[in-house]
Amino acid sequence: MKTIIKISEDVKQFLQANLFTESYRGINHEYEYNGKNLIDFNIQPERVIKKAERDLSIINDRVKNFHKRQGFKVGEFIYLPDGQKVIISHVWDDTVQTSGGGSMHLHSGGGISYSGGLDSGIKKEDLILTDKFDSGQIWIFHEGLSGGNRGVYYKMPFRVYKPKPGADLSGIPQVAELKRQKLIAKSETITRINGNGQPYTLHMPEITITVLHDAYKNEAVKGEKLTLGGLNFKVDHWGNLKVQPMTKKQIDTLLKSYNFTGTYYNNGTYQNELYLKATHPTDREIMRELK
Repeated sequence: MKTIIKISEDVKQFLQANLFTESYRGINHEYEYNGKNLIDFNIQPERVIKKAERDLSIINDRVKNFHKRQGFKVGEFIYLPDGQKVIISHVWDDTVQTSGGGSMHLHSGGGISYSGGLDSGIKKEDLILTDKFDSGQIWIFHEGLSGGNRGVYYKMPFRVYKPKPGADLSGIPQVAELKRQKLIAKSETITRINGNGQPYTLHMPEITITVLHDAYKNEAVKGEKLTLGGLNFKVDHWGNLKVQPMTKKQIDTLLKSYNFTGTYYNNGTYQNELYLKATHPTDREIMRELK
């Protein structure tokens, strides 16, 4: 008679999260094209269950150590006023740098090391600790032993902060990006034909006037506004000009007003972007507008 192995809900969740990791290749399951890939826990080898219990024990001990640590901690969340959330990914004396997500390795002492890109972030004094918790993914080395392809994953609770009213959020680019996406959604649409001859519809492309002549780039100040063809451009840190038109008529007016040597769509990204390259005489026209 087969012994029935009791499997806790935590172990089930852990195994489901690590179904395709190298350390748990022994999990029995049927592949499903719908992406669920649910495990039949009644047919799992006992050794797989025992391994999961050991890994969970290590994780739980480390989570306890994490919550004993004082102050701001890597992995904790910031809920933004626009409904987005970012993660504290590096802690300094007076500020925390943030990210939209990355790799969070939970160490034995409860500290977390983050791998991924970092944004400028926000001052600590501009954050308020709430009574909320949110779930974030961390990883450890299987059985606590480091090595290639030994990462195993789980979720743990993190505290949640929110910015004070009026806090400087300029170091959190997700705020500006969401505003940009909402603005794009209000613009007119245009229908184009793809490589298969099928029509598809997009909102107005963001326009970038690229590669202003070097003689004038130094005169362009980052963030400065410049009106060209009725559109209010901003100068970016490369010296290029950017704007989000709302109508096709605005694009037509701009193209008729200045002599651009190149006009092309950026196909290297999912963003809908129209790039214009200015000739040297057009640079002069643009810089006269600046003055």
